[in-house]
Amino acid sequence: MQLGVCNPVIKEVLIFAVTRGHQYTVQAILEGEIGAPAPVSGFVTYDALFRAERVPRATFVFTDIERLYPWEARLAADMFRSLKSAGLRCLNDPARVLTRYELLRTLYRKGINPFDVYRAENRPKPKRFPVFVRGDQDHDMPYGGLLSSQSELDKHLDFLIESGTPLRGLIIVEFCAEPVCAGIWRKFGSFCIGGRMHIDHHVTEGTWLVKSGNADISPEWLYLDEYRRVTGDRCPDAVTEAFRLAGIDYGRADHAMVEGREVIYEINTNPYTGKIQPHKWKIRDETLAHSRAIMGASLFAIDSGDGKPVPIVATERVRRHRIRNGANDRSLIRP
Repeated sequence: MQLGVCNPVIKEVLIFAVTRGHQYTVQAILEGEIGAPAPVSGFVTYDALFRAERVPRATFVFTDIERLYPWEARLAADMFRSLKSAGLRCLNDPARVLTRYELLRTLYRKGINPFDVYRAENRPKPKRFPVFVRGDQDHDMPYGGLLSSQSELDKHLDFLIESGTPLRGLIIVEFCAEPVCAGIWRKFGSFCIGGRMHIDHHVTEGTWLVKSGNADISPEWLYLDEYRRVTGDRCPDAVTEAFRLAGIDYGRADHAMVEGREVIYEINTNPYTGKIQPHKWKIRDETLAHSRAIMGASLFAIDSGDGKPVPIVATERVRRHRIRNGANDRSLIRP
């Protein structure tokens, strides 16, 4: 259910606040196709939410916080408080959530992660190499490959500037990964949904940069190991602590075992949840059926409200934003 198509008969409503164009990440949830029962859900863009004076009574999940520019994050934090003041349940306070750089720095200082991170614009001198450069606010590929020395890093940063890429908004991350077996690298994705933690799945690649995954390269024993970890229904303590430090109520942590310890690479507040596709190894299907059942139950547990209209009071900052942008449509509920 896209927000705006609000049926007053519906008793359970869950609404995801997303940046424009990024609702595809929760599309399977919205369409009820995660492979398990899930509550009726909708989405709203932040642009529309900032204009709203009435919203459906629902649980609002603030996502994409890492994609928000600072001024947007301030508006989102104000709207979070306006919704809470109206008696609505909200997850992921934009004023509290640690995004990628802040989180990785905190995890390093706390001794949870063995690798550090730096802002590229500061022209840092990392303590360990190799390193790689990536965006702080996006989920795109790194800007180049691994850099093995200070001179390589300095030349690469110069190259980025000369090619028209500002260093502002880029971070430098110390490399920390190892293959799970010959030629295969792996990371796990673990969800926190309203405080309920579960390991959802693993992703494998033939390279250190594990992103979309290549499910065909893994032997059956690796899927058996995935099944054991997922059905064990226990997230690593480091992952649980990372969510606590990050102040994230809804999101997915990407993590892996490196040299005998669990390391956390990021927590995505708008993780992609796709439809389940049958796999050649039956055990993989059983794994995802288990994890998606937990996901569905967790979504029901955070669901609240009946979809009826609720007036909200905007802060002065939000009102100024509306005036500057000539916002006239101030209801998220169609008559």
